Amino acid sequence: TGQINCRLIDRGQFAKIEARRAFLVSRTDQLRVLVDWPAPRCAEPPSFTEVYVSRDIYWWMRNSPYEVPSQFVRIDALDGWIRSWIGGS
Repeated sequence: TGQINCRLIDRGQFAKIEARRAFLVSRTDQLRVLVDWPAPRCAEPPSFTEVYVSRDIYWWMRNSPYEVPSQFVRIDALDGWIRSWIGGS
């Protein structure tokens, strides 16, 4: 009692993140057509950078009990994160 067992943590938000990823990957071509982007020039599958934007960063975002490829970013730090991601100053 009083202790948190990480094995029992609900996958709630992680399951939602995984579902969004699966949705995007399975519908990449359909979404590309909807936004009128050109067809890819190579056969290599597209890569995605996942960004989870939140007002606050919680402990489970920094110390995830599960492996996730998402980047967790506070909304007030998003501009700086985007600039560093694209190589800007």
